[in-house]
Amino acid sequence: MPASFRTREISGKTPCPCESGKLYRDCCSKRAVKWMRTPDGSYSKKMLASPEFCEAVKQAKRAFKSLFGRAMRPTDRAFPGGYIESLADTRRNTVQMLRATDCEPKVIYAYLKTGRVAPEPNDLTTVEFDQYVAAINEYFHYREQGASVEDLIDPETPERALTDALRNVLLICAYFVEEYINTYVLRGGGSSNVE
Repeated sequence: MPASFRTREISGKTPCPCESGKLYRDCCSKRAVKWMRTPDGSYSKKMLASPEFCEAVKQAKRAFKSLFGRAMRPTDRAFPGGYIESLADTRRNTVQMLRATDCEPKVIYAYLKTGRVAPEPNDLTTVEFDQYVAAINEYFHYREQGASVEDLIDPETPERALTDALRNVLLICAYFVEEYINTYVLRGGGSSNVE
């Protein structure tokens, strides 16, 4: 195996890469997240993937091949829906799913603030956990100040939704222009005049 692919868990005496200010042994080593170091000195998080996640990746690869007529390359997005769904769409769809499952509003608010749904706090680094808890505390603070649940967990407006939809159209167009340039112009497969 090439050296660039060998990683090892960091030492317990190392400052934790989650930037909590604690040593790794007193911080994330006690969580489901493991910090790894590569020979070049960079850090990465390692978590065991659930069987459901592994199956979702397999389905995404099949969907990608069906949609684009080729296998995924290392630089392609893992989930092809990302080409046609904006971050705002993803957030809106996630909020709808959380509401449909009767998720507590504080959890939905924390998701909107952090981008995370954390059913198991142990799956988060110390800093991520602190951010998640801070978001939940902020939710209760705003509720005490009189903010309605709807204002806190459903901030999307029709105007934003339209803007996001138009942005999706632009992303799709940009993807196809990029593919055209890569396929025909840069590789000599066609004219350099984009019509």
